Amino acid sequence: AAHLKALRPGLPLVCGGIHPTLVPEQVVTSPAFDAVIVGEGEYPLRDMVERLEQGRDYADVQNVWMQRNGEVVRNPMRPLIADLDELPYVDRELFDYDAMLAANDGWVDILSGRGCPYDCSYCCNPGLKARYKGLGRYVRFRSVGHVMGELRALKARYPIKTINFQDDTFTLDHRWTLDFCEAYRQEFRYPFWINTRVERILDEDVVRALAGAGCAGIRVGVENGDETLRANVL
Repeated sequence: AAHLKALRPGLPLVCGGIHPTLVPEQVVTSPAFDAVIVGEGEYPLRDMVERLEQGRDYADVQNVWMQRNGEVVRNPMRPLIADLDELPYVDRELFDYDAMLAANDGWVDILSGRGCPYDCSYCCNPGLKARYKGLGRYVRFRSVGHVMGELRALKARYPIKTINFQDDTFTLDHRWTLDFCEAYRQEFRYPFWINTRVERILDEDVVRALAGAGCAGIRVGVENGDETLRANVL
């Protein structure tokens, strides 16, 4: 970021994501950034871009922090996006996605939702839940139809080989998982991988549905294998 700012000092540089959301006080002090977005960034970034386009100040946009005249401006956060289906599909054209797929043997990363209800000590979710407290439901899934629509768009545009779902706990909602597997099985033949937890993959109907839909692998997060440590330390 500092290198970019040195090359293009007049170009607004905005930082967002998990790290700035959890420790904005640390990130906002960097002279490389004109603004930091705390929390979900779709609508704050849109509002900032509209203000810039109109030549207006963006210092009061919700979720945006910045330094002004030696002081830190900390705008309040807006509610979490309740319906993820209202967001457009990810614009992968921004990132030379054909080259990325060629280097990644056709693996496509995709998210079907946001958030995880568990409190693993190694994970960012406990901190994010605390940050978003009072701003709406933290764990949300897109509808199966919306996910299928993105997969169709990907299939039509890119040479896909494998779908890689990066949700923390893909099988959290068993009804959603079964509905997805049925829809996916009818339309796609790409193998896919998921993340989940041991207790969310014990239902044999879910396991059979995943296998029948083409699930090729399941990654399971294990916080600790020692029960005494889990009970007394974590």
